[in-house]
Amino acid sequence: MEGKIQLRPEEIVGKAMTFGQSHPIVILNACQTGNQGFSLTGIQGWATKFLDAGASVFIGTLGSVNDETAFNFVKEFYNQLASGTSLGESVKNARNKSKKEGDTAWLAYQL
Repeated sequence: MEGKIQLRPEEIVGKAMTFGQSHPIVILNACQTGNQGFSLTGIQGWATKFLDAGASVFIGTLGSVNDETAFNFVKEFYNQLASGTSLGESVKNARNKSKKEGDTAWLAYQL
């Protein structure tokens, strides 16, 4: 983030927990945002925190992605949604559109 500020999943509390009113699609289009880990109360990570806060969908990555792949994925994802394609098909089509020979970053995206 700007100014090298770090945001952690455990910081999604208080006012940030009001997604239930709008149920947004949350996309964290950066490296390893879909990873989960164990905590004292169970498995935690970005997906768990956003879904618990009321997001209807979380899309993150399980690996590293470069800028080009990140841009291509999200551009195609929104184009697919705008054309009426279902959510799952939009993710699949965006992943496929992001393929580049010799680069497996497109495989990182998970719904």
